[in-house]
Amino acid sequence: YPTSIDFFDMLQQATPDSLQHLTEELFMRSVLYDIEIADSSLRTSVDGDWIVNVNYLIRAFEQGDPAEVPFQKIMELGVYDENGELLKLLEIDAKGVHAEKTLSLKSKPHRLVLDPNYLILDQDRSNNEFIFD
Repeated sequence: YPTSIDFFDMLQQATPDSLQHLTEELFMRSVLYDIEIADSSLRTSVDGDWIVNVNYLIRAFEQGDPAEVPFQKIMELGVYDENGELLKLLEIDAKGVHAEKTLSLKSKPHRLVLDPNYLILDQDRSNNEFIFD
């Protein structure tokens, strides 16, 4: 009978070299992340656009302990208005522990959410959201 090891071997063979780190991270090492919006600011530009600056943190954990695992994923940032409607969904090529992203919007944002589609194994989703008052 085939085993999970057989499945993993097939998966590794079918995975391109650029994504091999994911098979190890997801199936062999059990790496979880804590992604967090540390801070965000909102201002208007001279042409009336809304400028959002987002500071976020990415920490890796392996079996509950902090891990030295490079974050090599595309992460999404969802920007929502006061009615909960999605204004913009950005893909962020996040690398490192601390990162910053600045974006320009035509409509005033009310809420930011890191990983709104739950694509990352995040151990604490409560800190993925920032609401502008």
